[in-house]
Amino acid sequence: AAGETTEDILIEAFATVKQACKRLCGTTKEIKWHVMTWNMIPYDVQLLGWIILHKAHIAEMRTWEWKMLVATLPAYLNALTWKWVHVVTVNDYLASRDAAWMGHLYEWLWLTVWVVTKQTGQWTIRREAYAQDITYVENSELWFDYLRDNLTVNRDERTVTARPLHFALIDEVDSILIDEARTPMIISQASGEPTEKYAYYAQLVTLLTPAKGKKKVNKWFLKELLDDVKNPKTTEEEDLSGDYWIDEKTKSVTLSTEGIKKLEQLLKVENIYRDLWYQEIHHIENALKAQAVYSKDKEYIIRDDEVMLVDDHTGRVMPGRRYSEWLHQAIEAKERVTIQRESKTLATITYQHFFKLYEKLAGMTGTAMTEAEEFEKIYSLPVVQVPTHRPTIRVDKNDMVYFNQNAKWKAVVDYISFYHKIWLPILIWTSSIETSELMSTMLTKMALPHTVLNAKYHEQEANIVMNAGKKGSIVVATNMAWRGSAIKLDIDLIWSIAQAY
Repeated sequence: AAGETTEDILIEAFATVKQACKRLCGTTKEIKWHVMTWNMIPYDVQLLGWIILHKAHIAEMRTWEWKMLVATLPAYLNALTWKWVHVVTVNDYLASRDAAWMGHLYEWLWLTVWVVTKQTGQWTIRREAYAQDITYVENSELWFDYLRDNLTVNRDERTVTARPLHFALIDEVDSILIDEARTPMIISQASGEPTEKYAYYAQLVTLLTPAKGKKKVNKWFLKELLDDVKNPKTTEEEDLSGDYWIDEKTKSVTLSTEGIKKLEQLLKVENIYRDLWYQEIHHIENALKAQAVYSKDKEYIIRDDEVMLVDDHTGRVMPGRRYSEWLHQAIEAKERVTIQRESKTLATITYQHFFKLYEKLAGMTGTAMTEAEEFEKIYSLPVVQVPTHRPTIRVDKNDMVYFNQNAKWKAVVDYISFYHKIWLPILIWTSSIETSELMSTMLTKMALPHTVLNAKYHEQEANIVMNAGKKGSIVVATNMAWRGSAIKLDIDLIWSIAQAY
């Protein structure tokens, strides 16, 4: 208010926040899943992280260096300018947890803080949330609110853009700005196209059979064809018999000559590409793709008679999101749930373009140096590595390779059984919902008590994460909860392990 810049008061702001942390020690605050006792005072390396973030850089900080505490100073300092500060997280759980936990400190410093998640209600509540000094928000919700603001007729109904986009502080910045950078977020509305044909094509493609081999197409395609004529291939890898080929990497399906002929017989047409419209061909290809490439409990789950997508990066359910270009309807027809009408796009933007709209941008993660060049070129964000408070003692062992699945799973169960006997907490990470439930079945047969955390059981997430570090705990999970989450180990358990070794 007196005309000082954030650079002028940076040292005093640092001292203020650190002193507040000291004075808060021992005080408690009740949040929805437990009573939290404040016991955090920033270390010198965390002060270094504060400076890096305030300078609009990316701070690479190792796991358990308490990045959520590091975010408080740049958020506090920039909030003093009466401009909005958005702390962006990768999921609702982290946004809610950090807003509640760090909100204790912000309130002590006379700042207001709120959180925006998928459960946040109508635009009036969201507008109030974004009007606070500091707003914690899950990345896709921030994105959607921006798109909604651009579609609103009344200026007073705007939420995130009611004031200029000033400062975004991104947690797990490599996940948001690199991994998901070019994924477009779309707002759409239903069109009036009938849905009966989806069920018809879903039944039709079940009569087609996949090829055993893989179709090889490259720039030497003509030469390859000539070679095949002169020296026919007979290996299983290159066996092209079947009605279609599957490319799992690109999630695409290609009809073979035999498949086209079979479809022409089933549809009673002479040439499907000449006699059918382009849209009908597209519906057939989507039905085939839904049948052969997209799997239940991997790319999506069924809940309340609805196909709900699962995020590849976080393992979380994405309510309201749908595949475009009739693919989602093809999956609904395959799973025999209510088929919703196709929608048309009203607004779209990517993370890469959206976050460039902010005046100031900073981020933090445990793995940024490998993408340092991309951050510099795309976002003009230098990456600075912050040293750990104490030397790293964790041992990262080499991968174990097994001859087959049976040998692998037997070894995994034996490993879990051994360490459970000495009461060590165990976290078992799986790549899909299906694998997590297989692991759960095996542990149940071994009479090993455990909890499962995947997209089907996301409501229990906070409680499961809170208890994951307790003595004898076994948690089977997809990657939905562990991006940026901190598991607290029992201090008595740590001491007993240290004595044992």
